Amino acid sequence: MLKKVFGVVLAGVIVTASGAIVSASTAFDNTDIEGIKAYEEIIMGLDDIEDRVKIIDMDNDGIPEMAVKDAGNDQNGVYIYTLEDNKAVKIYDYSDYDVYSSNINADIGITKGNDGTVYAVIMTGVGGSDPWEEHDFLYKNGNSMESKIKTRYDSADLNARYMVDNTVVNKSVYDATMKQYMDFKDRTGTGNMFEYVPRIEMDKAEDIIDAINEAKRDKDSSIIRIYINGDELKTDNAPVIINGTTMVPMRDIFEALDSNVNWDGATKSVTATRGSRAIKLTVNSTEAIVNGRTNILNEAPFVNENQTTMVPLRFISEALGADVEWNGTERVITITI
Repeated sequence: MLKKVFGVVLAGVIVTASGAIVSASTAFDNTDIEGIKAYEEIIMGLDDIEDRVKIIDMDNDGIPEMAVKDAGNDQNGVYIYTLEDNKAVKIYDYSDYDVYSSNINADIGITKGNDGTVYAVIMTGVGGSDPWEEHDFLYKNGNSMESKIKTRYDSADLNARYMVDNTVVNKSVYDATMKQYMDFKDRTGTGNMFEYVPRIEMDKAEDIIDAINEAKRDKDSSIIRIYINGDELKTDNAPVIINGTTMVPMRDIFEALDSNVNWDGATKSVTATRGSRAIKLTVNSTEAIVNGRTNILNEAPFVNENQTTMVPLRFISEALGADVEWNGTERVITITI
C-alpha cells in the first residue's frame, strides 16, 4: 500500500494548535483538481518507477511539470509532461526502441544550474567496446524542452576524450562545465570513483502518490480528512460518504486501529480483533457481528471500482474501542484510541 507520509514542498498541510487545517505551499497551488488527477493517472499506470518521478514547476509559470523514468513494461523511456487545460501533455520523449536495442541506458534527473534555472538532465550511456556517457541539460521554453548544453565522456578513448557540445575539450574544461549544473561526488569514499549527480532528488512513486492525494484533498472540499491519535490516515482510495455513513478502505482502517485482520475470500467476509474485541463484516451485508452479537449497519460494506473493500468507519472504530468525533465545518473525523 502507498500510505507513506510525504513531507516536502510538493504538497502538504499544517495542523495548528487549535486543530484548524491550513494548506502549505505546494507545486499544485495554481492547478485545478483535474490537472492533479491527470498526473495521477500517469503515475498509477506505470510499473517499477522507484525513485524515478519528480513534479516541479521548472519555469516558474505556475504550472508544474512532471519528469518520469519508466522502467516498467519492458520500456526504458524518459518523459516530461506539462499541463494544458488540465490535461497532461508530453513535451519530451526519449523512448526510441531502435536506439535502445543498441544497449543504451537512459535516465532522467532534475538539477539546478548555477544560473538558477531548473534543468531536466537526460543521462545516457552505452557499454561494450565503445562505452560513453552523455548528459543533455534541457530547459523548458514555452511548452517544449530545449537543450542548453550537452556533454559527453568517451571512456574507450585512451586519451579520455571529453566533449562539450560536440567539441573535444580537456578534462578541466569538462569538469568546470559540469560543475555549473551538477554536484561532484565520490561514489565509494575511496577517492577512486567519482560521478556527477543531479542537485534535486527524484521522488519515490509512493511518495508522489501521497503528495497527489494531499493536493487533491486540499483542492476538493468534499474530501474528508481522518486523524487517528493525531496522525492523518493515508489511504489509496479516498473516504466517501453514503447516506451519512463514512466508508473507508477496509485494510487501511483496521491496520491503523492496530487490529489483526483475517479475510475469507470464499464468504467475502473480514474478521478483525483487537484485544478482547472481535468484529466480523461481510461484503454487501448489513449484518455485523461484534463479540458474538449481531448488529445492523446503516450501510453495507462494498467493493468499489478499484476492487477495494470499503467499510463503515464509525461503526468499526467504536466497535474496536475508539472514540469518534466529526467536525462538519472542517470535514475532519478525529478518532482517539
